[in-house]
Amino acid sequence: MERFFRYKLDHVIFWLLTIFFHGYTRLNVLNEAGPVPFMLELLIRNGLLAVAIYFTLLVIVPRFTKRRNFIISVGLILLTLVVYVACKNAHDVYLYGYGLNSPAKQSFFNHSLYNLSIVIFYLTFAVTLYLSKQWYQQQTLLRKIELEKLNTELEYLKAQINPHFLFNSINTIYFMIDKQNKEARETLTCLLRYAALPVI
Repeated sequence: MERFFRYKLDHVIFWLLTIFFHGYTRLNVLNEAGPVPFMLELLIRNGLLAVAIYFTLLVIVPRFTKRRNFIISVGLILLTLVVYVACKNAHDVYLYGYGLNSPAKQSFFNHSLYNLSIVIFYLTFAVTLYLSKQWYQQQTLLRKIELEKLNTELEYLKAQINPHFLFNSINTIYFMIDKQNKEARETLTCLLRYAALPVI
C-alpha cells in the first residue's frame, strides 16, 4: 500500500476513471459535433476539475486546520466553486452554440447548477480520499513507532536479563565445585569481577 501511494497510483486511477466516465457520458458530443469538440470537452472540464481539486488539497485543506485561517479557507472554497462554474459555463456557451448548434442551451447560466453540483461532488470525493489516505499513513506510522518501541523495550529487557542469567549460572557452578578446589572457585570469582557482576 505504501508503494501504491508513493508512486501516486491512486491519482492515476482516479483520473483515468473520471475521464473515462465523463467521456462515456458525453459520447453525444463526439457523435454530433465530432472529435475536436469532444476532446476539448474532456480536456477543459477535467482540466478545470484538476485545478479545483489540487488547489483545494494543496492550499485550502492545510489552512483549514488553523482557526485563524478558517474564514479565509471558506472564502477560497467559494472562490474555487465560482471560478470553476464560470469557466465551465463559458465553455458550455461555446460547446452548445458552435459545436452542438443548440441555441436554447447557449445561455451562460443555463448549466450553472449542473456544473456546481459536479465540482462539489468531485471536491468532496477527492477531499474524502485525501483525508482517508492521511489517516491511513498516520496509522501506519503509529504502528511503526509502537513496534520500534516494543523492540527497544525487548532489547532493554534482554540486556537486563542476560547479566542475571550469567550470574545465576556462574553462582550455580560455584556451589557445585568442591570446597577443596579453591583455584576453581577463585577463577569464577575473578570472572564475576571481570564481568562487573556482584561477587559471591
